[in-house]
Amino acid sequence: MSVLQLTDVSKRFGSGTSQVTALKDVNFTADNGELVLIVGPSGSGKSTFLTILGGLQQPTSGQVKIQNQAIHQLSKRALEKIRLNEIGFVLQAYNLVPYLTVTDQFKLVDQVKKSANLPTETFQALLNELGIEPLLKKYPDELSGGQAQRVAIARALYANPNIILADEPTAALDTARVEEVGRMFAHIAHQQKKAVIVVTHDTRLETYADKIYNITDGKLSQVK
Repeated sequence: MSVLQLTDVSKRFGSGTSQVTALKDVNFTADNGELVLIVGPSGSGKSTFLTILGGLQQPTSGQVKIQNQAIHQLSKRALEKIRLNEIGFVLQAYNLVPYLTVTDQFKLVDQVKKSANLPTETFQALLNELGIEPLLKKYPDELSGGQAQRVAIARALYANPNIILADEPTAALDTARVEEVGRMFAHIAHQQKKAVIVVTHDTRLETYADKIYNITDGKLSQVK
């Protein structure tokens, strides 16, 4: 059973002569145990696709299902619960709280989601894998772009979601770190049986993907 499903999804912004179609009749499914790449240039609709996939915004037409539940049928509270417990977001803006240290970013997750987060041993291994241990006492404004990106990835994974949605997670990383993140996402998908969907223009990640889709002018097509 697919954990994520889009059926004939379109998304339009504006109206009249200023209307822009960001997604056009998109059909997509993702299953547990898969690392899926959505590849396309800037402005192709990648970020819109990801936010609709995660229930952050509704499509203009078509249907979105998360864990076989049509999200337009859910109450706002029920949808928030699904996002909290089922989905981990890694967004381009990092969304780190500026007045919290890296350690406290993870403590905040514990306050919001009080159970089922990563056990200590697994979390420590994640910190080591991403090279975050030396950064734990730093504030976001003391981090480089690549460091902030790695912290954002770790924070999303710490909540132990079944679905991981990542928006350009390697944009600020060098090739060695990209390979580490690619291997980590593949391991999480295959060994922990999670659905990992990454939107990116970084072709260095293609080696690790089970499926690859291209998105151009809002139209999605599978290439692998």
